[in-house]
Amino acid sequence: MNYLGVKVCEFLADEHLIPHLEVDEVNGHKWAQLLAKQENDEANKMATAAESFYAEVHDLRCDRISTTGNGGKCGGRTCIRTLKKTGALFVGCEKFKFLWEKEHLFIPASNYNPTDLIRLWGPERCWVSDEMLADYQSEMSKSEGKTASL
Repeated sequence: MNYLGVKVCEFLADEHLIPHLEVDEVNGHKWAQLLAKQENDEANKMATAAESFYAEVHDLRCDRISTTGNGGKCGGRTCIRTLKKTGALFVGCEKFKFLWEKEHLFIPASNYNPTDLIRLWGPERCWVSDEMLADYQSEMSKSEGKTASL
């Protein structure tokens, strides 16, 4: 199908067949509004998924048997960490220090947005790369700028 010399999908609704050179000054193009709504919904869905993940695991304590000889458990709180080789995020024990310390808490978290996880746990409980923390700081400054300008 051809519209004004441009190929378009045959299933495109007639309401979207408006010349691209004429922009409604007030409302803009309908397709742009729909795209913005779709992207906003996806972002909210990702944030909601991260929040439900946080609700599930943030109160967990590490149940590794303590090596101090008292027979108790490690009891370390959850924190966000990254795997050194791949950079993948995981929820781990705050008391984990060395690679040979096995059986500490480990829950993969690579399916979630790093910025959302850092926001939920707080930067003080996130042992991630400086680049991720810088991305988080820039996201927070952008969102504060938007709220201040409203």
